[in-house]
Amino acid sequence: MLDARQGSANALNSNSEFVSWEGELEGSAPQWGILNGKSASNLEALWFGGAGRKNVDFSSMTRSVRALLYRVQWDTGFTSRLVLVCDSAENAKGFATLVDLLQKAASQPAATGSLGILQNLDAHRDGARVELDVSGPPEALDQILGGN
Repeated sequence: MLDARQGSANALNSNSEFVSWEGELEGSAPQWGILNGKSASNLEALWFGGAGRKNVDFSSMTRSVRALLYRVQWDTGFTSRLVLVCDSAENAKGFATLVDLLQKAASQPAATGSLGILQNLDAHRDGARVELDVSGPPEALDQILGGN
């Protein structure tokens, strides 16, 4: 942002996709944001790889995500919508399949840890987007944000 202010880089409002995503999120919840690049990839790898599974390389899969949009509504717990904006419908289908597999694993009696939050997840694909709706008590956010 400082580079944009000094004129040595383009401002975010010069990126039409970013402006569109911002328009989609603005006013939708008290907390919202847009992640792209390495920040989105790191968070996706954490979610899909799970805490402690550092031996799995998700870099090729996460490169297919152009942005991660999120919004969080706070009340007695939280309600959140996460949107993976993929570079193609085929890649979105792959992520949706992965979410479905993880949800099935979470429903097994032996499932523990970070898979538990997936039982409260509603996922669907819309073209090149995977939309995930999840809600729960505040402590469940630890699972989403990389806790145990």
